Amino acid sequence: MRMTEEQYHDLLAKRGLAAQLIRSTAPTKRPKFLNEKTIGRDGIVHDAKGECQRWHELQLLERAGAITRLCRQVVYAFVDNGRLVTTFKADFDYYDGAAHIVEDHKSPRTRKLESYRHKVKLMQSQYGIQIREVTK
Repeated sequence: MRMTEEQYHDLLAKRGLAAQLIRSTAPTKRPKFLNEKTIGRDGIVHDAKGECQRWHELQLLERAGAITRLCRQVVYAFVDNGRLVTTFKADFDYYDGAAHIVEDHKSPRTRKLESYRHKVKLMQSQYGIQIREVTK
């Protein structure tokens, strides 16, 4: 059975669960790097506004034929001796002619993180891919 939000609030009030409702609608924790999740024109949720804008730019380039095989949120695994060590999730992955481009939208602050810098080096050494960093 589906109910409207108003019906749900009434049901909770009848059962004396108004306190639970207040706790569940309390403001959520602020994002660590102050990014805002954004819903694009196509209904896809992006981690940041700039990432959303870049996605729409890349879609236009793909429709124009300038790039091919555009994908988002591609995960690369780093395995050592058959054991998963870590992963890297690239924002965008596409081909510009014969060149394989892996693009990541980063703010200047997150670009300096040691964990991110290590993953960039791993991508270079294990996959031979240079990450193209796009800033705000």
